[in-house]
Amino acid sequence: MFFSAIYSNKIIEIDTERFIQINTELVREAFRDCETGTRIHLDIPLLNLSPKSPKEENFPLSNVSLGTGTNPVFPAFVYITDALLSAKFRPIGSSTFIRRYLLPLDRQIKRADIRDSHLRPSFGIPRQEVIWSEVIIHSYFNAKISPAIQSLYRDINTSGRFNLVKFYAPLSDSLVVERDVAHIWGCKKDHGFSYPELCFAIGNYRKQSYRLQKGFEGMMELTQNYHPNPADTKQRFFPSRDWTSTVFFTLLLRKYLYQAFMCGTNRIFLSDNNTFSRFFEYHFDNNGIMTIEYYIIDDQQTIAEGITLRSAMAGFFFNTPLLQQENYEAH
Repeated sequence: MFFSAIYSNKIIEIDTERFIQINTELVREAFRDCETGTRIHLDIPLLNLSPKSPKEENFPLSNVSLGTGTNPVFPAFVYITDALLSAKFRPIGSSTFIRRYLLPLDRQIKRADIRDSHLRPSFGIPRQEVIWSEVIIHSYFNAKISPAIQSLYRDINTSGRFNLVKFYAPLSDSLVVERDVAHIWGCKKDHGFSYPELCFAIGNYRKQSYRLQKGFEGMMELTQNYHPNPADTKQRFFPSRDWTSTVFFTLLLRKYLYQAFMCGTNRIFLSDNNTFSRFFEYHFDNNGIMTIEYYIIDDQQTIAEGITLRSAMAGFFFNTPLLQQENYEAH
């Protein structure tokens, strides 16, 4: 594993439907050395749920949330929409992901005085196929995942909040962002509004399956073949008016790109908590063309090149102006 250098099958002693128990020897060592405990904690897989995918392609529109607020900033919204339609998508390999996101966090852990191992002998996980499962997942994230990462950030001297459910976007007092995943740097209050100085990551953490993988593939195919023609007033991005997974995912990604843009960040995390987890980072070149780089974790217990979903989330969201400058100078 990347942070602890311990094989995953030696970290987890018992893995059941209800809880994950950590190897007792590792727990004893962790309480003697908080850094070791922190590293083991980052290398623990989160959970393994198996939500049933919709049998039909056209899942109900009423089940999804694609709104961008009652008063979107239309110039920014149109700008992001146009950029997405002609965006270039580029996958990030594990070695690049490690170098770009995990190594800066690893260096900070080495030089910080960590006072809490963040590791417990066992922790519960949500049961499978329960009523209100999406709410259960949100509660699990807010109770088990987010506080531990936020506590880690605090111990390594990062002045920020990892999780803030609702806040106003810095570039628009009318845009209220409600996210489960966000790393907030500072907080300002102005005329009764509370908003972050900078939001380093924005994301969605959900269990219900909306065929995200199929929609992602369909959207990338459309963007590769779409060539805007201002003279053609009847040109369409989507080939039909049918409500499909491709349409849904495109609108979903546009929603988060717009929210991220308005919050001053270029990072997005999307997950259905089982078969689809993507980390997106977008950039604009000098000609205004958007490039979207993405990293894939297909299953919450899949370990690629020593990267778990938990360590990927912690590294991807970890960012400070100091580290940005440090990474720039290092390259």
